[in-house]
Amino acid sequence: MKFVILLTIGLLVVAAIPQRRQQQQQQQQQQQRDEREIPPFLEGAPPSVIDEFYNLLKTDENKTDQQTEADVEAFINRLGGSYKVRFTQFMEEVKKARADYERIHQQAVARFSPAAKDADARMSAIADSPHLTTRQKSQQIQAIMDSLSESVRREIINALSPQE
Repeated sequence: MKFVILLTIGLLVVAAIPQRRQQQQQQQQQQQRDEREIPPFLEGAPPSVIDEFYNLLKTDENKTDQQTEADVEAFINRLGGSYKVRFTQFMEEVKKARADYERIHQQAVARFSPAAKDADARMSAIADSPHLTTRQKSQQIQAIMDSLSESVRREIINALSPQE
């Protein structure tokens, strides 16, 4: 009799393991969603829309900036309504932020050592290339940063880090 009870308990535990794993996976996925920063133009969007947006960005790592921008615009146009209005506002803010960054960047470059200026010029050419994918840009810029001496790397990072 004890054997039957132990066997039954064992079978129940074994049957519950896959269900428990599935619950843990669902909790992990929800945590990842909660930890992601939601772009302002998708505030209030259903989780499925936010997931779709992040999946789009992930697959677009192998596309050029122009291709990614076209994919994002098509995604936003498909959503329409207030998402489109908020996206337009967001892009205006991005344009201003880019102008501010470029001003700060130029001021920093003016103070760079010759080695930092050279590295910055190479990285800027990569970042501005319309022919490279996001992944290629990231890898090539990282390779340049990794090849720099510690002092030059710190010089660039400190100069371009937001000042508080």
